[in-house]
Amino acid sequence: MTQVETLSLWFSGAQTVAIVISLFALWRQLRQFNENMRYDAYSKYVEDASRVSELLLTHPKLNAIYFSKQPEVSNLDDDQKDFYNFLALVLGFCERLYNLTFNKKWGDEATWKTWDIWLTVQWFPIPLFEVYWRNEKLWYTVDFRNWIDRRYEQYLLEKELSRG
Repeated sequence: MTQVETLSLWFSGAQTVAIVISLFALWRQLRQFNENMRYDAYSKYVEDASRVSELLLTHPKLNAIYFSKQPEVSNLDDDQKDFYNFLALVLGFCERLYNLTFNKKWGDEATWKTWDIWLTVQWFPIPLFEVYWRNEKLWYTVDFRNWIDRRYEQYLLEKELSRG
């Protein structure tokens, strides 16, 4: 084999490696693009859900119609209904943080711990939280719903033990 043939084979091999690397890079970019599209769709869903809650907060007539088939909620006074919708905004925010931290790995658990404490100390003690969660938890992602269920059960157990 001549030196030219050896050099030609070497360049052919290098081209093949370059093509494989380029295809791999393209595949990774497409995967990242698809993941970004899914996250964008999820973000739009969260924005739309927040907008619905905002509309219920600002339009009492919508609120009355929306909750008319939920006796536990329709029996609340207007301020309680507003707070019920405010809980939807708060928990939607927390669900998004939870998913970014644990599913996307974009946050860290130490930062999440501060939000965990905020939920436990500020929101769990409010009696309307239990009503809200009982009626609305099916609208949240399974992971977040399970996390809230575990934390709320733990909160109630700690509350009961502190009385005892």
